[in-house]
Amino acid sequence: MKRYHIRLGKSRTTISLSPILCDLLSLKLGTEPGTPEAHGTVGKWLQAQLDKHGDPGRARVSQWLAEQVVLCLVDKELSRQYDEWVLGGIE
Repeated sequence: MKRYHIRLGKSRTTISLSPILCDLLSLKLGTEPGTPEAHGTVGKWLQAQLDKHGDPGRARVSQWLAEQVVLCLVDKELSRQYDEWVLGGIE
């Protein structure tokens, strides 16, 4: 597992993600996996996701962020279909 230190509200916490998710996200974000630059870029992206959704009391942060990474990696049409299904738009 790869670890990232992030801020959740006023608290600082550590999250862990699968190395393959981190490496794929790194490639998508334009950095070479396994480098310090990639670690920083992925960490900033993870922090931005938390900041964007604004839930400082969020539980299961690592799991939630892993889901956000997967949704970022899949093509936009599949992601859109999933969002509609979750919201009850697809029968």
